[in-house]
Amino acid sequence: LASSKDAAAETPRDLPPIGVMAEVSTVQPQDGKNKPNAWIMFLAGQRVCPLCSFITWLLIGILFFFLFIREIMAQGDKIFSFDQQIVKSNINVQNYYALLAARGQEESGCLDEAHKDQRTCRNDDKCEWSFRTCKEKVLCPRPDPKPRQNMLLVNGGPAWVALIYEAKNGRSLLDDDMLGHVDKFERILMTTANGAQTTRGAPSPWDEDWCLKAYPSGNDNHTGKCAATSSFLNMFSMNAHSRQVTAQQVRDGFSTSGPLSCMCSDSDALCAVCTPGGGLKGMDNMTQFLMNPMYAWPASVTSCITQYAVQNAAATAQRANQTQTESMCSRTLAGAPIQALLPMLASFCSTNPTCQWEPPGSGGFCSSTAFYRATDADGLVEGAEKERVMSRMCDEQDLKWMGMRKSFLPASFDCQSEDKKAQFARTTFFPGGDGKDAEGENFETNYVGGMRGWFMSEQALEMQIEKESGGDLRVMLFSASTLRQQFLGILIVDMCLSITSLVLVWAYMWWTLESAFLASCAMFEILFSLPVAMSLWTVICRQQIQFFQMLTVYMILGIGADDAFILQDAWLQSRYLGGIQFFQMLTVYMILGIGADDAFILQDAWLQSRYLGGEETDGDWKTRFAWAYKRSFKAMAVTTATTCGSFLIGACSPLPQVRDFCIFAAVVVFVDWVFCETFFASAIVVNERFLKCGCGKGECCGPGCCCGLWRCCAATFCKSRYGETPPPGAPPQKRAMERWFEGPLFRVLFKGRLGFVAFWLLLIVGMCVNAGMSLRTASKANPLGKESLDVIRGAEILRGEFSLDGVPKISMAWGLDAEQPISEWGTTHADNKATLSPASIATLATPEGQKELLSLCRAADRGRANGTNTRCDTSACLINGNALEGICEKNQDVLRQTGVYIPSDILCQTGRYCFIEDFVRYWAWNASGCESLQAVACRAKDGCSWDASINTCYPSKYDEDVIAYPGLPEEEFVAMLKSAEYTAWSEARNDILKETGFGYIVTEERTLTGVKMDDNGLMLAWVSFNGTFRTENTVAQANEWYSRWDTYMNDAAPTIGGFHTADLWLFMVTQNEMVKAAILGVGLSLLMAFLVLLAATRNWWVSLFGLVNITGISAVFLGLVPLIGWSLGENECIFLIAVVGLSVDYSVHLLHVYNHSKEPDRVGRAKDALGEMGISVTNSA
Repeated sequence: LASSKDAAAETPRDLPPIGVMAEVSTVQPQDGKNKPNAWIMFLAGQRVCPLCSFITWLLIGILFFFLFIREIMAQGDKIFSFDQQIVKSNINVQNYYALLAARGQEESGCLDEAHKDQRTCRNDDKCEWSFRTCKEKVLCPRPDPKPRQNMLLVNGGPAWVALIYEAKNGRSLLDDDMLGHVDKFERILMTTANGAQTTRGAPSPWDEDWCLKAYPSGNDNHTGKCAATSSFLNMFSMNAHSRQVTAQQVRDGFSTSGPLSCMCSDSDALCAVCTPGGGLKGMDNMTQFLMNPMYAWPASVTSCITQYAVQNAAATAQRANQTQTESMCSRTLAGAPIQALLPMLASFCSTNPTCQWEPPGSGGFCSSTAFYRATDADGLVEGAEKERVMSRMCDEQDLKWMGMRKSFLPASFDCQSEDKKAQFARTTFFPGGDGKDAEGENFETNYVGGMRGWFMSEQALEMQIEKESGGDLRVMLFSASTLRQQFLGILIVDMCLSITSLVLVWAYMWWTLESAFLASCAMFEILFSLPVAMSLWTVICRQQIQFFQMLTVYMILGIGADDAFILQDAWLQSRYLGGIQFFQMLTVYMILGIGADDAFILQDAWLQSRYLGGEETDGDWKTRFAWAYKRSFKAMAVTTATTCGSFLIGACSPLPQVRDFCIFAAVVVFVDWVFCETFFASAIVVNERFLKCGCGKGECCGPGCCCGLWRCCAATFCKSRYGETPPPGAPPQKRAMERWFEGPLFRVLFKGRLGFVAFWLLLIVGMCVNAGMSLRTASKANPLGKESLDVIRGAEILRGEFSLDGVPKISMAWGLDAEQPISEWGTTHADNKATLSPASIATLATPEGQKELLSLCRAADRGRANGTNTRCDTSACLINGNALEGICEKNQDVLRQTGVYIPSDILCQTGRYCFIEDFVRYWAWNASGCESLQAVACRAKDGCSWDASINTCYPSKYDEDVIAYPGLPEEEFVAMLKSAEYTAWSEARNDILKETGFGYIVTEERTLTGVKMDDNGLMLAWVSFNGTFRTENTVAQANEWYSRWDTYMNDAAPTIGGFHTADLWLFMVTQNEMVKAAILGVGLSLLMAFLVLLAATRNWWVSLFGLVNITGISAVFLGLVPLIGWSLGENECIFLIAVVGLSVDYSVHLLHVYNHSKEPDRVGRAKDALGEMGISVTNSA
């Protein structure tokens, strides 16, 4: 702007030396130009009463504050929303929520909304209240617990303790020395607890006073011992000593495997009752096997099993007189006859297993429930034994060890790599109690808390072990008993920082405005603009408050302080023209600038300054106030209009996070402007008329109060810089900061203008190139906080590596409208309404459609065969489950007797939830007519087979690996799905699954698969699969996963249509829209800023230069994002919009003065703009 064709030299026109006083204008005010109007007279207290205006606006602010408080009390936490914000216009998002709405999210029975009430739950005979949740009553009630046999409860839930380990500096937790550090840490923590004491000062070892206890079966007099913990070290603890300890504990009764544990030994060899060919010994001679199943087994095994039978003879006789349910509940592996275990053993031997003693948590027959590693283990495995452990936990056929690996090691652990490094691992254990909250309160208050309590002792132990590891190991503890304390500590620190920032801002405003009253009023004006805006947002607009909208607290501190300073300065400047002088030392701003700390960078926006008025008044205070008000009103109106306009244009963003923030920010900025022009203007008059003391500047009790001492010292010792106070009537002296801006700084900028322009152009271009090459969308959700905090870092690891929410699910559905799946969005997602379309499910209901749906589900059984990578437990595959080809080995007896399929191994996962597969098994059962036939009739009937071992006739189709299904006519298919017989069979199936340990399948199938029907036929059908993708993905990875599932669905079911949906798709859509939203938001905001500038200045060139400046600022910020390691997430997108809004505010201040300057050329106008507004822009920045 300073460049001019009229400038004849490289230096600006002659400037007066620093320190020379400006001339006093002799121009008299024009008639009526600064005459107060009625509105200004009201603000000045010249209508009704002197304090009416001030009190009115004060009460309005307080009224809106209490209105907001009342709304919070009325709505509670519903006024705030922490739901995931979604792009409602996207079809993938609509499909996701339409399926939720169509299938119904409300649970039935004990899990429905009514049963969330404790009294309703307890009054229902089928339900029980447990852990503050209503659940279905356990079919087999447990006996009264023994001391510390139950988990100790805290706030209604188990008092779990979780440890997260992180290897740093490229190390692996599976290195011998790292395992040793973890071993030492857990041994101390789970025994002496590093000397933890109760609040009374008494030592309280964990293993003596608090550990969860296990009790042996068949020995009611045993006092119990510490139960096994879930530690990743368990896998590396089974050396010779530990196997001997485990064997003895099992002999003592610490086992749930009963006679099956008789097969266990110290040898890592094939189980003694199995053949190398994968069969059960003795089955090659069925005649003798049926007479005595153990005839070919080793004598040591048969004698052990016989002993179990003798011990449980009384229980076996008692069950003969029990009801079916009582008999089933009293039946355990320990008391089961060997004949009942033969099917399980036959399936077990098919995997060629070893029966070596195993660590707890393996889920096998050969482990102890009381192997407490901290006291029972003696060192860790090494050498060949360790290599064997590493091999077994990556063996896809060894489901037990693979399951342990997935539980204890992270999702990023790669079994295919040669070194097999583990960066993270976890351990979980529980304190024992009686299941009552009172004991939990005692645990928290008298043991966990306190300076010498368990938590502080554990923290000291963490520091010791981390130091001994040389910084290679990081230990992070979580606990139900310490989470509140950990997060409370973080909140206290944040609260202290927030309060400190507010106090510092208020103190600096006190210093700058030279009035504690004005500083307090300015703080009131700024802070109370938030409850006013929130009241408008929640009461009138009926919107919820999102957490990111609270960012406006920091933004409004800068904008609000800026407006307050401008208005105050205009009022003060009006006095200069009557002979009263005002000036400040340059050192004040220098000290504030240099001493500003990075931690309070957002608060530096408070550091505003003043700018001089350019017109005279007649000396009357009312006229001066009118001049000051009019002088500041236009400047603040223009900046408010441009800032609000830039934010409001964000309403066009497809991202609701950005849209809501921008609209709310515009409302806050506008409300703050209104308060500044009303309440703060009235406060200036009140302060000037009623609160001014008679002392002058530089005196101890003068303006600035406690700052008066500084002024006194400066006036005494720094007169050469501070300057003499001019006598009344003398011309005003320019402030030091103004003299520096329009003097030395302006000379430097003017002389080097070409170099500065070239520098900034190169910087902007470089930043744009860097943004284009390096800027990426976020790969994960917004961080919870600083990763230097254990509780934050540990939570991030748990969320990203250990799938706290379980295995991700991908659902496929048919029956929703393809163009508009959602007909109406509700206030909450539970209120959404889906649009059903009979045409979209018509093909599926046909015979060919049924077979295609069945093929879609069965395609998962390809496993990893022939390199298909369809199903396994790593991200190399699509579906999470058993990697072997084919369906999991079925429990043959259950299938033949009931028609219900359950895996013979509870650890084997099929990876899908498909109603059509169970329907086909029912169809085979129902269509065969074999159920009631006896042996002779069964053998004579086509399609039936007889099982002599269980005396059951069953459909021959059950002997096939895959039941051949021809597809039924649509009417017959729908009629069978609706039939009471199918409903009864489904309920019986659910009961069998619960009784056999597969109750989790029943729970998950309620939402993961099913059909909806009406009188016209099928309305909705859906199936689901377990996914292998991780919780956190980049947008490129999310897009790739979407494409892979799209290919799977189209290849396996090409003609039946439908769609697939998952939680990850919501993240994918948001991230795909993020860049477009940022570019659109910034572009439209820049356009809006330009139009407002053009309307305010009526000068194309001034507006264009402002647009170029704001664009350059935005480009620099965008280029800085990847340089400081950020990615483009929700927060960054919002900040980018805020950059435009805030940079508009600063740019308009300079452009406003430039445009209204009375200087005849551009050099003079630029100098005036820099001198008058440089202070405000610098300090607000």
